[in-house]
Amino acid sequence: MSHEEFENAAALEAIGAASPEESAALRRHLAECAPCRGVMGEMSNAAAAFALSLDPVQPPPAVRARIMQELSAGTSRGPAADAVKEGGFTRWLLPLAAILAIALLGWSQMLLLGQREKVEQAELRARESAEQAERLASEKRTLEEENQKLNAFMAAMSSSATRTISLGGQPMAPSASARVFLDPSARQAFVFFHDLPANPDDKSYQLWVIPADGQPLGVGVFDVNQTGSASMVLQNLPVATEIKALAVTMEPKGGLPAPSGEMYLMGGTS
Repeated sequence: MSHEEFENAAALEAIGAASPEESAALRRHLAECAPCRGVMGEMSNAAAAFALSLDPVQPPPAVRARIMQELSAGTSRGPAADAVKEGGFTRWLLPLAAILAIALLGWSQMLLLGQREKVEQAELRARESAEQAERLASEKRTLEEENQKLNAFMAAMSSSATRTISLGGQPMAPSASARVFLDPSARQAFVFFHDLPANPDDKSYQLWVIPADGQPLGVGVFDVNQTGSASMVLQNLPVATEIKALAVTMEPKGGLPAPSGEMYLMGGTS
């Protein structure tokens, strides 16, 4: 049976109209389903309240006469009792039971809707909490990464071996500039770019190391933000080779093995 079928059985059980099979199945289900136990309790209370709210109804005169006859005779069984069972008394009770069953079924649907809304609200709050936790975790990771970069940069700045290289803007971006802080002992560099034009979505800037005796070597690609700025941390640089200059060109997204685009920045070592 589905939850909806169990709720219908609960409505019948509340007014004593469920079959023995339905009652047994309902009891087994209620032992394992807390929401349905709540619905059953609500419907039992509703049945009692509904019955108490009804105006008293006089039974048909013939039924009243038969009941009084049996009471006068001092017995609860006999032809008159059978007549009561088979006659108008049962027919008189059926409409009331039907009305009560319909009311309880409607009540059960309202309770079910309320339970579903509560579950949906709880699930929504859980999703929002999970999303917020993920955002906070992401922000924490970002802050930790930035802190690591800052610590590494401060360590490089305190090293006497750190070299500073300045890059100047070329005709494509005369106001652009960059500063490279090269730490040969750690084979790393920190690069800060300023006032570069925004790169299109299908292109990237690419930084090149130009050795004194070789071809340009691409060491990283980057995009600039809305202010034309960007920063890079370069690892495992070929510092054993004498660096003649550094340059920045505009290349297809992701960069190329060799420069092909216009040069935006250029700077030599001293």
